[in-house]
Amino acid sequence: GHEVGYHCGRHVRHTDRERGDVADEARADLEQLGEAGATVRCWRPPWGVLAPWTRDLAASLGLAVVLWDADTADWSGRSATTMLAGIDPSIRAGAVVLMHDGIGPGALRTEASATVELIAPLVALARGRGLGPATASAVTARRERAAA
Repeated sequence: GHEVGYHCGRHVRHTDRERGDVADEARADLEQLGEAGATVRCWRPPWGVLAPWTRDLAASLGLAVVLWDADTADWSGRSATTMLAGIDPSIRAGAVVLMHDGIGPGALRTEASATVELIAPLVALARGRGLGPATASAVTARRERAAA
């Protein structure tokens, strides 16, 4: 049930880049992902920052822009307990939770064990509310149907 989404080649806000540069990078990255067997449907731009052209570019590449409803801020070195308490109010049907599996620019942690520790209590919280996991593209499709 997992899904590969596109994030970026270079972790630079779209507002700090030219559309053509981002487009060229995305096309090359998507080609490599395709060669690896991944079908990509969703794109989360760095920091969730969109330029005026981001959604149009994504659509031209066949991608839906997906942002998040609950940010764990796991990059900041928070404990799993603190992260869960911070996102608890946002856990509802269709919510997208932002978590990182690595260490990137600006991270204040040296490893991702607290994010791994967060998984079990987050799943328990969601299941306790009658919720289950879904791919980002499934959530996006539901949102688009609801908006239509």
